[in-house]
Order: sequence, then structure tokens, then C-alpha cells
Amino acid sequence: MSSNGGSALDATFTGNADAPRAARSALTELRADLDDEQAYRLGLLVSEAVTNRVLDQASGGGRGRVHVEVSTDDHALHGTVADVDFDDERPAGSATAAARDLEAGMMGALADSWGSTRHADGEIAIWFEVLRGPAPTREQYGDRFAAALAAHREAHA
Repeated sequence: MSSNGGSALDATFTGNADAPRAARSALTELRADLDDEQAYRLGLLVSEAVTNRVLDQASGGGRGRVHVEVSTDDHALHGTVADVDFDDERPAGSATAAARDLEAGMMGALADSWGSTRHADGEIAIWFEVLRGPAPTREQYGDRFAAALAAHREAHA
């Protein structure tokens, strides 16, 4: 933990079926800086983003790694999950962070903001932010899930 009340995680995992579990386990280093709801949300967001990158890497021939960066401060939790050393066998630009419906709904419900970027080398990064403060209510989570799902379906219609 840093002197400003924040903490950070910077870790890289082999892009395989064990990566989501390994990434969630690595988050325990941040636990002292999070309340139960923040820890729960962060664990699910990291797991979903890592799973997205592992599945896309597998579609492209595998042999990649997934880099997870998470930092906290007094305002928010910030996360990025990105491809590393991914030797994609597909044509350039084929890698995708396209979310499945369920994943888009979960990311939209759990994160206060999220998205993805494609780097110049074609590797993908998924980012998210969870604001500190009161957790959404059960109804708000449901509303956020439904809104994110509707936006995802509209964007891909």
C-alpha cells in the first residue's frame, strides 16, 4: 500500500484457462484497501476481462500472455487487462475485445465506466473504473446490467 492510501497490482499471466483464477488470487494483495463490495466487483471485472483476452487469444492460435494492472486511490479503482506477446495467427486487426452479451452486461453493471482499446501492434486492452463511494443497490445493478446489455445489442445489431 502506498502512502496516499492507494495500492497497486502489476502482474502477467500465461493466457490459458488458469489465468482468470490466477488473476483473482493476485488481487488479494489489494484487499486491505477495499471494502467487501469493491473487492467483489473488482474480482468479477478482472475475471471477465482476463477471460475475454484468453478466449480471443485462443481463437488466434494462443501462445500469448495477459497483463493485469490495477491501482486504487481515494477516488476510484482503475484496472487494465491487456494482451502481451500475443502472436496472433489471424490477419492483422482480427483480434477483438467484442464482449458477449453477458459479459457486456456484467461489465456495465459492475464498472462505473469501461471500454477497450487496440494498440498499434494489434494487441487489445480492456480498461475499467469503479468509483469509491456507496455501492449500487440491487435494483441499480439490475438497471445498469439491462442498460449495458441493450446498448451492446444495439451497437451490434
